[in-house]
Amino acid sequence: MLPLCTLVPVPLLIAGRRHLRRSLAGTRRVAAWTATASAGIAVEALFWIRLIHLLGSSIDFRFLPDYPSWHALDFSAGFLIVGAAMAGVLLSAPSPEPQPTPLGA
Repeated sequence: MLPLCTLVPVPLLIAGRRHLRRSLAGTRRVAAWTATASAGIAVEALFWIRLIHLLGSSIDFRFLPDYPSWHALDFSAGFLIVGAAMAGVLLSAPSPEPQPTPLGA
């Protein structure tokens, strides 16, 4: 389930960027989308690092501080904040440019 939950958002991130580039949104909104998507990827990467650490990997994670037993709440809040920011970027963008109608249609 975890690999699937990691891979499913990838097409959605690409589709969101494609939607913003097709719309009348400026480069600031596309940059905002890229920043929020990157923050989402960072939260996901931190989740995987901590999960591997929790499962007792042989990889040395001394750079990570000890985390409390409420670490799942941290990730839920992180995903919620990043998701709200991504929704805000998409909802603030103007609608996509209408496609020209072919002649005779």
